[in-house]
Amino acid sequence: MDRIEKTGKNVQAALNNKLLTPSEVSNRLGVTTGTLQVWRTTRRYPLSFVKIGSRVMYRESAVLEFIERRAVSC
Repeated sequence: MDRIEKTGKNVQAALNNKLLTPSEVSNRLGVTTGTLQVWRTTRRYPLSFVKIGSRVMYRESAVLEFIERRAVSC
């Protein structure tokens, strides 16, 4: 793999690992921030999050994977 391909993959990985706030995630998923808080505390759904001090953040890649896992094929 040449250097340019590696750099492109690293950039894509960095873009997918952007940290999102609970408000941003709630807008994407169509749920309230309170619902996200319940999911975190009860572990009801496998949506991983990151704690930075007292702040809760979500990796964009984790949100996209969560959406993909919940897709229903007809």
